[in-house]
Amino acid sequence: MYLGVTKPMIQLALSVVLIFAFFYYASRKRAMVPGKLQYLGEAGYGMVRNGLARDNIGSHDFMRFVPFLVSMFFFIIVNNYFGLIPMLQLPTASRSGVAYALAIIAWGSTTGSASPSTASSATSSTRRCRPGSRAPSWSS
Repeated sequence: MYLGVTKPMIQLALSVVLIFAFFYYASRKRAMVPGKLQYLGEAGYGMVRNGLARDNIGSHDFMRFVPFLVSMFFFIIVNNYFGLIPMLQLPTASRSGVAYALAIIAWGSTTGSASPSTASSATSSTRRCRPGSRAPSWSS
């Protein structure tokens, strides 16, 4: 079986290196008054934390998903911007294998991080609450 290195594989590796380097250098010299790079890093993190995680997950239990969401957000956006660069001209997320792999990673990380009470109530046909806890707002 022959496994060759393709252009999308190189772009995926390059995107990981670029994202790591950006956040490494953005957080290297932390200060109370941020510099330009630190400001960009904090603004990107804050946008994903407040604009995506808190608004969509809810204000009580969103912080455990923030590192995952930040890494996925920047990974996807960098790979999509590769389609705009003239010499690259290939958004790596356009390959179906990348989308399937990201979906499996997202499913596995969110399902694996669920607490047993949350997992059982989400899959149960009779949604029960523990004594003393309030009923979920989405139940009918």
